[in-house]
Amino acid sequence: MQAAQAMSKSPKISLPMFRRMLQSMTPEQLRQLPAESLPDDIPLDLIEEAPPELRELLEDLSFSVSSRQLSEWDHDLKTFGREVASAIEYAGQHRPRSAAEAFDSAVEELSAQWRQQRREDNLDEVAFARRLERLGSVRELQDEAGRLGRAVSTIDAAIAEQGENERIRQAREQLMQDFRRIERSLASYHALSIDLVRREMHRKRNEIEAHAFEDEQLQKRLEVLNQRLQKSQSLLRRSLRPGVARQERERLETRIRELLKEREEREWVIDENDMTRWFDSVVDANLYLDENKHAQSLRDARMQLFKLLNLFCQQQEDAAQQVARNPFLQLDPQQAIEFLLISERFIVGYFAQKRKDLTRWLGGAAEQKLRELDDVQANILSEYKKHRSR
Repeated sequence: MQAAQAMSKSPKISLPMFRRMLQSMTPEQLRQLPAESLPDDIPLDLIEEAPPELRELLEDLSFSVSSRQLSEWDHDLKTFGREVASAIEYAGQHRPRSAAEAFDSAVEELSAQWRQQRREDNLDEVAFARRLERLGSVRELQDEAGRLGRAVSTIDAAIAEQGENERIRQAREQLMQDFRRIERSLASYHALSIDLVRREMHRKRNEIEAHAFEDEQLQKRLEVLNQRLQKSQSLLRRSLRPGVARQERERLETRIRELLKEREEREWVIDENDMTRWFDSVVDANLYLDENKHAQSLRDARMQLFKLLNLFCQQQEDAAQQVARNPFLQLDPQQAIEFLLISERFIVGYFAQKRKDLTRWLGGAAEQKLRELDDVQANILSEYKKHRSR
């Protein structure tokens, strides 16, 4: 018990602070520092680059750190068990801060460039979205949040079973501090992401509406071709010249295929990958951003998403009807229709996968995020149905 108390008495010295102390304190003063207050890691380069009179001292201090950590691990292992001991050890590493700071700098640099382009009215949402996606540290931070969340969950289970003491309380506090630090970094990322995606969705909607007449004409041409194809099939069954009728049918089928391919390649057609990406941005923004602070952005993003989802589903339904009417497309009509008619099922399926991702990332600590996700899902479905019925 005394060992546990001793471990928590002296505040920990950060590595940057320790570097400054090396410049201002005498070797004797440094030697008097309590082992429990020393940084968790004294880097090898710091020892190798130190003046000769400090090198041996730093080696001794590094050995003291290792001895302290071994003593702490042995104490925690005997007192709490391996899982809790590992969680406590993880709490002492303080690694998320520097990763989050570097990530914040990268996001702020992109944000500044984005603001500049907006002032110059020279926006390229897709290019910026790709640059955001290339910030690989997003997934690293999410994974780190997951590890922190699982460690918190492990400690909470130990507290529920064994009660709380100062050692566990401090570890949990540190874990939550690092977890919230990452959450703030991810929030800054999603604030920029939602601004990009809002504008991208708005541009896409305008693009679709601008081509509405062209799309309508293409659909009418398909209707005419389908009617002529039905007549040609009837004619083939009673024709005295089956070869000519068969050629007419094949010509119509070819033209229908060409028009369907042409429609799929039109710039206004919504790609399912884009739809999923927009959903990701809107849902993550709702999970990470302050509703009061970002109310207008979140509301506008949801509205753009609903409108595009309606257009997306209409496009899918039109495609499904073509599959049902034209067996020569060599698709199973029932299977194709089930796949393509995905309005609410798209939303429900999306959220089912999102729940799995959050649970995998955050472990037991995902409970709060899952409750928030349920609320977001319910709101989106409710607003979608309301908007759909207008």
